[in-house]
Amino acid sequence: MPGCSLNEHVTCGSESILLQDMVVQSNGTIVGNPPDVFFSSQNDEYAVDQLQTSLHLRSQKSFRHRSTLTLSVLQVHITNNDGSVHLFNCVAIILNLIKLPGVVCVFVAYYYLFDYALFGIIGSERVVLRVCVNAFITYLVGIMSFALLVSFSTRSGLASFYSGSSGYYTSRFIVWWFFMWFNRLCSGLLLYPIHGTFLFNIWLRMTGAQIGERCFIDPGAAGWFELDGIQIGDDSFVMTPNMHGHFVDHGKLQFAPVTIGQKARVNDGATVMAFTEISGNVTLLTQCTTVKGGTLQRSGLAISDEILKICDG
Repeated sequence: MPGCSLNEHVTCGSESILLQDMVVQSNGTIVGNPPDVFFSSQNDEYAVDQLQTSLHLRSQKSFRHRSTLTLSVLQVHITNNDGSVHLFNCVAIILNLIKLPGVVCVFVAYYYLFDYALFGIIGSERVVLRVCVNAFITYLVGIMSFALLVSFSTRSGLASFYSGSSGYYTSRFIVWWFFMWFNRLCSGLLLYPIHGTFLFNIWLRMTGAQIGERCFIDPGAAGWFELDGIQIGDDSFVMTPNMHGHFVDHGKLQFAPVTIGQKARVNDGATVMAFTEISGNVTLLTQCTTVKGGTLQRSGLAISDEILKICDG
């Protein structure tokens, strides 16, 4: 709102609203509507660093067991030093110019490939049938190609953001920013027809996510940023939430998994931040926002924007 002032290293949580003329001191974290401000102590930051190290070691061990595609060359190391903003701007412009046109070119190439393979030899005077068949096959093969690309990139470690942290504009930051777009495109728009089905759950498992049985999962058309850090228990109902495996805090980009227990329910519009653990039988109502590192340990309804109130039920 007008008149707000944020000092250095201030973090504003997702869906938070700052009131008029509000001043937030250095290193504060703002969450909720109306907003609450938290300040992390040195002990808190030390605990976060320990957790990051533990998650990083666990993820490396998990890669060795869950995938034969691990490429040590592609494992991205943790770095908290900022990179060059000028180099990032140059790379960003190039990537932005090729991302969407590249996707379009792939689908166009598939279309003409199948057009020639199916009708180039035998020919067909039924133009409408020919276009419909080619378009349908192109769509299926196209989304399968990008789905496998995202799965391979995550499994290989190139686009794995299960844990760790990164400075701004570093090589890892660029990789995350690039694959964030692909992850959202694939998990949201391209795979939209299979949202909520077991097929979508199978694809999430292919990316490294831990998905239980009989889960209904629908990320909506916007999709999710990170995939391999998602952990969802059996019989859970996850309906179009803003789920983030990353958090910008204290001058760096942090990564951590999101854990949702058995028979949990996350409603449309809820925001689930990194480090969050939602135990079984907990319901997040629409527009609820969790705090980084928050744990909901008992059954009930989360009814507050800043996730501070839990009502038994």
